[in-house]
Amino acid sequence: MNRLIGSIFHINGLAVQSFGFKKYLPIGKVEIVAEFLSSWGVDEIVILDIHATKNQSVTDSAVIKRVAKKINVPLSVGGGVKKLEHIKFMLDNGAEKVVISSHLYGQNKWIMEASKKFGSQCIIGCIDYKIIDNKAVILRNNGTTFIKQSLFETVDLLSKIEIGEIMLHSIDNDGRRLGYDIETLKEINAISSKPLIICGGAGNFSHIKNVISLDGCSPAIGNMLNHKEHHIAKIKAWLKTNCREKVRPNLEEFIYES
Repeated sequence: MNRLIGSIFHINGLAVQSFGFKKYLPIGKVEIVAEFLSSWGVDEIVILDIHATKNQSVTDSAVIKRVAKKINVPLSVGGGVKKLEHIKFMLDNGAEKVVISSHLYGQNKWIMEASKKFGSQCIIGCIDYKIIDNKAVILRNNGTTFIKQSLFETVDLLSKIEIGEIMLHSIDNDGRRLGYDIETLKEINAISSKPLIICGGAGNFSHIKNVISLDGCSPAIGNMLNHKEHHIAKIKAWLKTNCREKVRPNLEEFIYES
């Protein structure tokens, strides 16, 4: 069953709204935002330190611990992960899954070692991409460095190694709230053997339904959730009517009136 995942981007523990990887609006402490999302009924939470790789660091252990203490759903953590010690560090401090992004490329050997050591279910490969001249182009280092390998080649390679999930993040759609890149998602879903997490673009319930309706695809929702309380419960109530078999129920029923 597909999930609704709350995504939180942060800079040194300060949660921010991201707009195209270029503009960031502070919204508060990451653990407080995570606590709200957990209480509202998200199925999982992912927190990504967007400056960790730039600063040649990993997410602060204190940040991970504070978030893990405040929530009662699975926590995924990413930011600066490039070796086995970083994965162990994050898992030891409260993460259930670890997101690898900038150091994902050309690193199959150590990623396979990580999956063998810690379990493939806890490894998420995150791909940031843009559409340029009608082609999906991968970028790393918070959208500043191009990767020659195509998006489809990368997904094909990741599908053949032991990782748990693949996360696709559309830089073009990031923060715009105009909808996910469904066209690319459908093409990737057709070749991927891994569950997909889709990030960038959620703006209304129909956008989320477009992802939930695809087998093995779960939407990550960020900026959309920062404007109204209990928004996840309302989304789930709407989805229960519109694609009942695809969404996990809330622990408590919530009646949504349109």
